[in-house]
Amino acid sequence: MISLTGRAGARRIIAAGAAVGLTLGAVAIVRSQTAEAATKTTPFTLNCNALNIPQTVTTSITTTTSPDPLHSGDTVSLMIETSTPTGIALDIPVTSVGITIPIPAQVDLTKPSSVTLSGGNLTGSGSVVDGALRINMTGNTTSTTMQIPMMMISSTLKSGIGGQTINWGGPSAMDIQANLAGTPIPVACSPAASNGPVAVTPVAPDVVPTTVAPTTVAPTTVAPTTRPPTTVAPTTRPPTTVAPTTRPPTTHGPTTMKPPHEGDGGGLIALIRRLLCILFHLGC
Repeated sequence: MISLTGRAGARRIIAAGAAVGLTLGAVAIVRSQTAEAATKTTPFTLNCNALNIPQTVTTSITTTTSPDPLHSGDTVSLMIETSTPTGIALDIPVTSVGITIPIPAQVDLTKPSSVTLSGGNLTGSGSVVDGALRINMTGNTTSTTMQIPMMMISSTLKSGIGGQTINWGGPSAMDIQANLAGTPIPVACSPAASNGPVAVTPVAPDVVPTTVAPTTVAPTTVAPTTRPPTTVAPTTRPPTTVAPTTRPPTTHGPTTMKPPHEGDGGGLIALIRRLLCILFHLGC
């Protein structure tokens, strides 16, 4: 059975574990670009247990993601700040903190995520272990003097996730190593079922390249114009038949020549007249 003094010490350890857990609980994986999305503040609850003594502690997580909108294949990051948790009254030593963060299905596991810590009085690093992000931090501080560094977790999104919504959650498990009078005491913390995502980021629809099918113009086939051969009927002219000019035979009565007279010039003149009459029908 635990003494009253031991029970009081256990409660101090639980309070210290809750303080660290609430600070780390909002760590998520989101994109890192120049533009920033709207700031989101989310209440967060952790259920911690040490020496079988449970305690519930609440706080709020403020996240600022960038950029907006998010696209497939982007490298992403998230900066987080945690408010002072309620319910912590005792100051006890804390030597180490470990946290496991589930990686959303939209993150490309072939390109390992990375964690950057800055400021504070705890140091650490992160790596992907069994498909989840594991962050280990160490230091020499107490629950009331602990300064949690600013955290940024970077990861690469898969291609082809356009139109989906990514819900970034807090840790799925957290373990804290406290120290009570030189005796290490583990403190296990888990998120309450009532917690919502600490950040919600829609992924812009993927742009599908428009492929314009080449315009195929069917060759225009012009049917050859077939004209029937022009047959010119031979012009048949009836032969011009010129009726023979039929002159009725000139029937001359017998030329009766007067016997030559002495006064007519003699026989020569009579002969000429006769010839003219026969040849030219003159003077007959």
